[in-house]
Amino acid sequence: MIAKIAINESIPFLKLTDKVHFALDLFEEFKLLSLPVVNEENLYGIVTEEQLLEVDKNLSINQLKFPLPKFAVNEYIHIFDVMRLRQDNNFTIIPVIDEKEKYIGLITLKSLLDSLNNFSMAKELGGIFVLEIDVLQYSLSEISRIVESNKAKILSIETSSVKDDLDKILVTVKVNTLDLSFIIASMERYEYTIVSVYHKAEQIDQLKERYDALMHYINI
Repeated sequence: MIAKIAINESIPFLKLTDKVHFALDLFEEFKLLSLPVVNEENLYGIVTEEQLLEVDKNLSINQLKFPLPKFAVNEYIHIFDVMRLRQDNNFTIIPVIDEKEKYIGLITLKSLLDSLNNFSMAKELGGIFVLEIDVLQYSLSEISRIVESNKAKILSIETSSVKDDLDKILVTVKVNTLDLSFIIASMERYEYTIVSVYHKAEQIDQLKERYDALMHYINI
């Protein structure tokens, strides 16, 4: 499942010629704290409601005196990576761009959660890994055999296309264990390409990173 699936198509973007008061109306209407600014199909930056409340309401966006941060994800990034980026950086919106860096839409917290809710893998506890496989070599029975040889069971499996390569697919597998160490080792032994892993070891690493960052902040 990729980022463009989670785009909220009802959310508009701002243009450089839009007035601040118009932008504030959009913030109120759509109950958002940030909106993307687009210039000639390209993402120009992200502006927040808090920033605009401090300036003349008759100014245009291109007259603002402060820089607008620019952040976006590619439309083909895995939705789990979108979720991780949002959690790690506390983004309220995530603009999405295509391979030519053209703005194509916006992911909000609600659209992200809705997409995850519709994704069967998000509904049960377990570890997840993503494989990149040649279409002609894809074998569910072989993947199942490797997983079961490590005393685990497949809970669900999803396939999706690979950007710019019709000969390959992404296979996202969820199993009934959080520790994927042995399964991943087996997959690598059978020369599978592991794209992403989401399991207990990664969660512990993220927790340690956040703890170290907190202790560093306290000691400053």
